[in-house]
Amino acid sequence: MSAVLPAYLGLVGAALGSFAGALTWRMHAGRSVVSGRSCCEHCRHPLAVRDLVPVVSWVALRGACRYCRGRIDGSPWPTSPAC
Repeated sequence: MSAVLPAYLGLVGAALGSFAGALTWRMHAGRSVVSGRSCCEHCRHPLAVRDLVPVVSWVALRGACRYCRGRIDGSPWPTSPAC
């Protein structure tokens, strides 16, 4: 049980950090923070739930969009584990 709590807190922190990064990006871009779906910056394809898993999906997709293979900036993702 002692390893379960840190792993759980790490996942929650990654999710909160990812949300904070997306919130910041949307506010800076002038997009709504309550409506609309996350999308690829290059092809504007809406992202699936599996594409929104913090850090894991970025690593699994090798830092590229699943749909157009456009590069996903890696600089925001350190926010996820930092929380």
